[in-house]
Amino acid sequence: MKKYFSFGAAAVVLLSLFVAVAFTKSDPQGVSDDFATKTWNDTITNTESNTLTVPFSLVSAYQFDIRTILTNVSGTRSIKINLDESGSASGSDWLSIDSVTVTGSSIAPARFTGATMYGRRHRIRLAGTTGTMVVKYTTIANYKRRE
Repeated sequence: MKKYFSFGAAAVVLLSLFVAVAFTKSDPQGVSDDFATKTWNDTITNTESNTLTVPFSLVSAYQFDIRTILTNVSGTRSIKINLDESGSASGSDWLSIDSVTVTGSSIAPARFTGATMYGRRHRIRLAGTTGTMVVKYTTIANYKRRE
């Protein structure tokens, strides 16, 4: 009788684990049903450029808010920031949809917002436009599913 009880208890535990795994939603891309976010931290020196590709593809209607906070380390700050959008999941057809140039001692973050994201992917391109600067940046991309 003890043997059957142990077997039954083991079966219940295994079934419980199977149900827990089967109904637990995991998304390796970092996207929940309603919200997605990505943060980058790096430095731009002189006329260097960096491309930040948002690592997930969004198929439904999303609104977005992308901010870049710049901290001048040395020199005279001058950075151009472009927001590109792609309609394909692979990101093979990039189109620049907005840009801003931040110069001087402005402390306001560069910001791109949109009520609707029309493409499936975004990327942010940062490029120094002068040869005598070092600027640290933090870029935060937030996406929220539209109702």
